[in-house]
Amino acid sequence: MLTGLIVGVGGQLGDLSISVIKRDIGIKDMGVTIPGHGGILDRIDSLIYTAPLFMHMVDFYYGLN
Repeated sequence: MLTGLIVGVGGQLGDLSISVIKRDIGIKDMGVTIPGHGGILDRIDSLIYTAPLFMHMVDFYYGLN
């Protein structure tokens, strides 16, 4: 249940934060590797928040040490 919350909320936060940064800079399309999708960054922007949150959760519950 917690994993779903982290992925759902973290994914949205990552997507929104990168969109805000791109609008601030004035860049719409970050690359041409994947035409029509805004580049590689648009495919992985949700991982910017989700991956660290997930790793902290795993460390808290299971201990990575």
